[in-house]
Amino acid sequence: MPTEAWLAAVVLVPLFVAAALLVRPLGALAERLAPLGALPALLAALLAGDGPVTYPGLLLGTILRLGPITRPLLLLVGLVWLAAGLYALAYLANDPRRRAFLGWWSLALAGNAGLVVAGDAASFYLLFALMSFASYGLVVHEGTAAAVRAGRVYLGLVIAGEVFVFAALALAAAAAGTTDLAAFPAALAAAPTGRLAVACALVGFGVKAGALGLHVWLPLAHPEAPTPASAVLSAAMVKAGLLGWLLFIPAGGLPPAGRVLLVLGLAGAFYAVAVGLTQRHPKAILAYSTVSQMGVLAAGTGAALAGAPGLAEAVLPAYAVHHGLAKAALFLGAGLAPGGGRLGRAAVVALGLPALALAAAPFTSGALTKGALKALVSASGAGGEAVPVLLTLSSVGSTVLLVHLLRRLWEVAGPTADAGQAGHAAHQAGAGEALPFAALLLAVAAFPFVEAGPATLLATAAKDLWPVALGLGLSLAFWRFPLPQLPAGDVLALYQRVGERLWRPVVPAPRPPSDGWATWKAALSDWAGEAEGRLRSAGGRGLLLALLLAALQAVLLSGGWSAS
Repeated sequence: MPTEAWLAAVVLVPLFVAAALLVRPLGALAERLAPLGALPALLAALLAGDGPVTYPGLLLGTILRLGPITRPLLLLVGLVWLAAGLYALAYLANDPRRRAFLGWWSLALAGNAGLVVAGDAASFYLLFALMSFASYGLVVHEGTAAAVRAGRVYLGLVIAGEVFVFAALALAAAAAGTTDLAAFPAALAAAPTGRLAVACALVGFGVKAGALGLHVWLPLAHPEAPTPASAVLSAAMVKAGLLGWLLFIPAGGLPPAGRVLLVLGLAGAFYAVAVGLTQRHPKAILAYSTVSQMGVLAAGTGAALAGAPGLAEAVLPAYAVHHGLAKAALFLGAGLAPGGGRLGRAAVVALGLPALALAAAPFTSGALTKGALKALVSASGAGGEAVPVLLTLSSVGSTVLLVHLLRRLWEVAGPTADAGQAGHAAHQAGAGEALPFAALLLAVAAFPFVEAGPATLLATAAKDLWPVALGLGLSLAFWRFPLPQLPAGDVLALYQRVGERLWRPVVPAPRPPSDGWATWKAALSDWAGEAEGRLRSAGGRGLLLALLLAALQAVLLSGGWSAS
């Protein structure tokens, strides 16, 4: 099968599944086949060539390609979405809204897998937006008040992030004179607008990556979304932010921006551990663990930006794969725990393996990839000798946080536990959920031996042991001294207070009895108030969305004609 067919199938197959779900005669079959929409991504990562494959007449000239950065991430997307999709069929077996969930699922999968192989700005942005907005349907699936609130926070941040991403891509395309993503880093390093474009990229992709200060959607969305949705959100979709940074930012070209990202990443790694220890919902704890681990990845990206471009392609994608596999296994296992029984208790015990991997324990993928990450940071010279030490100490924090997670899961796995404290898995889990979870555990166990081999792992075992041992000791020391619980989303309350002071709804002014300018002013105020009311209604939002899509289509068509 040629590379062109493999790369096209990555996007088209899940889109066809989403379309089939809307056709009544095909709906039941499409439901059963929906998890297999991830199979082309998995096979393409293993079998497809690098490309590029070009479609000059599509959008502004579509390019699809694989490379050293994107191939490992496409493999991660394929594995995680396939395992979580099979899990979802059993998890939602009795859910009357299962077909709607799988429709959003397939659209988000098409966007997530497609943006990894996208090689031009237009298709990357379109697929990034498709993934982001389709994920809203996954977050609000349960329809509870908490789910709707989490969805609103997520959607607000997504829209803000899309604005910055679009600005970054537009500035880069103007600087490079092409929409080919491969030309962006060099063009931005030399362009006068390069710093502004990089700043927009750091913010826009930072929303998806859960960067410090932009992370508040993660601990709100994960506890409310169904377990398989939480798994793909935290294991695969957040990596889209990392991919945007790696494909976009000129490695080694902007040391000041790199140092800023390095500091913010390290701060996020420790801050998320501190807040995560105050949480009681297992999926909220896992969300803060993701924020912490993505902080470590952000620090590595900052080091590459500051002055170690050669190691970035080898180190950062491997760390992303390690984190994605371990985090997906933790989420799927957390869905098995509630309700008691031998399966729930066995799942909690088995979760010790991905927990040890995230803590960078000896003989795990975490030890291997974190060691490579510390080498990258040391080679960059950013932050001096303190940064590798802080990265090692982040393993201590991860250990303490993951012990807290396993303790909470063991509590909710008891026969008298409240299942609502562990998500929406109030049903008795069975083989349909256990088998995908077991497959991910196998991938987590095999990863370090496939990547390096026993000899390399044995050589570093001694220095990898002490951070985990110290973390376990701290966990035991503070076992009986729980921290006061903070609300999930932590700084969101501060943002809301600031927003309330800055935003006041338009209120129609009373009409004055006089004519002239006062009458016109009152009329304009009335019109603004009515317009705001219409936009708040579902129909108004739909009309606004239709107008925006029509404008976008007109711009793309005009650009395509002029290009030809």
